[in-house]
Amino acid sequence: MSKAAKSFEKQLSGRKSAPVLDEDSFGSDEDMTEDPSALELAREEAQRKKNQKLQEIITEEIKELEKDEIEMFDQYLEMIMTFGYITMFAAAFPFGATLTSLFVYFESKNDMFVLTSNSRRPFVTKMVGIGVWEYTLDFFTFVSIFTNIFLCCYASN
Repeated sequence: MSKAAKSFEKQLSGRKSAPVLDEDSFGSDEDMTEDPSALELAREEAQRKKNQKLQEIITEEIKELEKDEIEMFDQYLEMIMTFGYITMFAAAFPFGATLTSLFVYFESKNDMFVLTSNSRRPFVTKMVGIGVWEYTLDFFTFVSIFTNIFLCCYASN
């Protein structure tokens, strides 16, 4: 169990919860006035159900905290490299763009699986753009112009 999960569990176990009672969950008032022990049993049952639900929530949260964090840098790097290969060598292998589309489809399905089952949700931060990756894409685009011109000239003699 990770440190964060242990800390979370320790914080929750130290809390005392006040019983919350629904009048609707006990039945009619006439039934309860005749037998005070029935009212007490209904309160205990409601508290037991509440504690059980709280324990399930805590267990789910601890499982979520134990998962690995996903590295968004790796995700961006993989897509940038793919873009670079396709743009720089489009003249040498035109069918590569079609194959890359297929690759990107399967990669997105894999990423969805990883995000939903094997890793923690990434922390959300508000961004204006994609940061330094935009300059990297611009660089690859610029270099690919000259790479493709060179490949066309070399292949045509």
